Amino acid sequence: RGVLSRECGAAHSSSCPYLTAIDWFWSRASGRSTGEKELRGCGGLGCSHSKKKRKGKKGEKKQTDSSRQDEGDHSSSDLNVGLERQLESFEQQVGTETTADLNVLQGRNSKSAIEEHERHVELQSKHEQQKTDLTKRFQAEEEILKAKLQQLTAELQEYNELKTRVEDSVFKKDLERNIQQHGSLARLAATKNREDTATSNLFKPFRGVY
Repeated sequence: RGVLSRECGAAHSSSCPYLTAIDWFWSRASGRSTGEKELRGCGGLGCSHSKKKRKGKKGEKKQTDSSRQDEGDHSSSDLNVGLERQLESFEQQVGTETTADLNVLQGRNSKSAIEEHERHVELQSKHEQQKTDLTKRFQAEEEILKAKLQQLTAELQEYNELKTRVEDSVFKKDLERNIQQHGSLARLAATKNREDTATSNLFKPFRGVY
């Protein structure tokens, strides 16, 4: 009752017996339309002037509803256009960001591939250098071993020659010593034979006597 009195005017609140909640809500929904102004000016629906205006009020309501429908259609169309534009903007933004991300990812992949290739080349170069150094060391040590082998071969040959000479010398000395020893025995045997013969001849005349 208090809300209805404020809408109709505090001075005419007692003269609005036909003001209902439906009319009040309709007047609120229509954005305080002409009917609401008439209510304020008349002081309520119970007056004769308000009864005459109710038919016009219905026509105005239809016009207002039609206008609102047109405005709603227009607003819906504008909303669709806005949504389409916003969607296009989002698509462009997503496309731009995706392209940027792909470019960044491609750049990182390219950088990683280049770094990996550089590491591979560096490692291969290091291996080649190590291989070259080892080959040089092997060749140098091989030359040293060849020289030592030649030296040992020469020393062995010299040793064999010396050994042969020593063996020949010892053999000759032994042979000479044996010859000398055999010659002395032969002379001793001959001397003994001569002595035995002389002794036998010396006692030969006395053999018949005894």
